[in-house]
Order: sequence, then structure tokens, then C-alpha cells
Amino acid sequence: MPVAQYNLALSYDTGIGAARNQTVAAKWYRSAAKQGDVDAMLGLAALYRHGLGIDRDRESAMAW
Repeated sequence: MPVAQYNLALSYDTGIGAARNQTVAAKWYRSAAKQGDVDAMLGLAALYRHGLGIDRDRESAMAW
């Protein structure tokens, strides 16, 4: 299930296959990341680092 959640997040993050919405991407990245998906952790960290779809938070970016 985390792989599917990551793929859904990636679609929303990039706008390929779904309308671009980084707030929704963050939700799905977080869900997959909490289940141990490393790619999702990296995607969530990038959104935190750049403040895309969620508040910019470098500490959270480093944690993920």
C-alpha cells in the first residue's frame, strides 16, 4: 500500500496523471513515509524544505 500512496503523491506533486496539488501530495507522501517508504520520506522532506503545499520547515525536512 505505501508504494501506491507514494505513486499517488508523486502524481499530485509533479502534475503527471493528476492536477498538480502539492498539499494533497504532502498528505500522501506523509502516509507512505509513516509506513517506511524511503522515496516518500524524501518527497515529503523536499516539500517541507521548499514550503510547497505545506509550511516551510527545515527541521521537519531534516527529520524526514
